[in-house]
Amino acid sequence: MEKLPWLDYSGQTTSELLACKNTHRIASLLCAFEWGIQAKIGPGGEEELTRDERLVLAIMALQREVNNGGYSQFFTNSSRRFVPIVVECLQRSGCARARDITTRAIAALGVQQLDPDSISDAALNAAQAINKKLDALDKEFYQIDEIEHQLFQFIEHNQHNIQLQKGSKPPFELKRPKRSNAAELSTALRFAKLQGRTLEELRHPAQEVAREKSIEVTEADIDAALTLFLFDRSLRAGATEVCEKLAPRAFR
Repeated sequence: MEKLPWLDYSGQTTSELLACKNTHRIASLLCAFEWGIQAKIGPGGEEELTRDERLVLAIMALQREVNNGGYSQFFTNSSRRFVPIVVECLQRSGCARARDITTRAIAALGVQQLDPDSISDAALNAAQAINKKLDALDKEFYQIDEIEHQLFQFIEHNQHNIQLQKGSKPPFELKRPKRSNAAELSTALRFAKLQGRTLEELRHPAQEVAREKSIEVTEADIDAALTLFLFDRSLRAGATEVCEKLAPRAFR
């Protein structure tokens, strides 16, 4: 099955984006909605947005941050401003599994007040036991696939409350650099249940993932993707000696 193209936001209206659901990747349409909503933010900040528009921003921030760096990243980046509302947003959009996992992640921090500063402080100073809980919840989050479908369906059903302005531009120029095949494979490996501890043990499973995802890779691409995968897994497991050995190649 041919992969649908990516759509970059360039000032489309809500109806124009929704009309592309069968011609472009849904993930790209959700990113476009996020950019379009951000383009509406004026001097009054996000409070000027509708409740449903803020829902889209909150869920998109959660998905992006957790997939890129786990709940710890969601709690410490600017996305932490959505912590007080994100569970309700997941509930309203029908993302039941993500809601359950996120509820447990927030509870793991043990904070009394869900304000951005308290959340960030708790995450930055979390004890090892808390970080292990968050790491386990990260892995649960990586296994779910409900958000994309549920969030797009929510936008369709509530489009009267999510109205993008024709010709609006995001707060800064949107440039989505083309990702290398190695980077695409590295991302895919994070969602695969791979067993193995070395590059050689994981090489064949990685080739299978690349084939299933229609990612054209060379042997060098596979080596690069597996190095990043092993570095990330070791970092999350607290295996510092392994991280030190992989770090030069991973950062290169």
